[in-house]
Amino acid sequence: LSLAHAALLAGDRVGLLAYGRRVQSRLAPARGSAQLRQLADALATVKPEPVEGDHLGAASTLLSLQPRRALVLWLTEIAETAGVPDVVLGARHLAARHLVLVAVPEPADIAAVAASRPGSDEELYLVMAAQEATERRAALLRSLRDKGVLALEWPAGHLGPLLINRYVEIKERNLL
Repeated sequence: LSLAHAALLAGDRVGLLAYGRRVQSRLAPARGSAQLRQLADALATVKPEPVEGDHLGAASTLLSLQPRRALVLWLTEIAETAGVPDVVLGARHLAARHLVLVAVPEPADIAAVAASRPGSDEELYLVMAAQEATERRAALLRSLRDKGVLALEWPAGHLGPLLINRYVEIKERNLL
């Protein structure tokens, strides 16, 4: 909502597509202070789901609803899978038409384990697994950036300011 407020103050249109296994809420892009209230109301109806969302379906829905080039902020997590996660494939697909910013939470607990010094064989395996997960995540974020997708990891409690700063940077650099 912080970013939406900043974008609306700048005169931009802001919309929403929230999804899980299906689209839970959507709001067409619009300007004005009433849009912020509608965004807050729409977000209040979104419920967490215990399964991975349909990222490719959400990307297809967004492409059909938003034909004009836009900044797409995708707040998500990157699932640990053997292949390329669907969210990465969806973001790459969207990047053909839109400027996509994928924002994912920083896994502080995994990073702490990866940086720790093991004291036993069991801890060694945990540290190695954490290091592998950290490296894979970094590689996936790098692959997004290589395809023209902006990628941002945020530490807990810092999402709003980081997004607003990135938005201002995008506007200043005329990336849209």
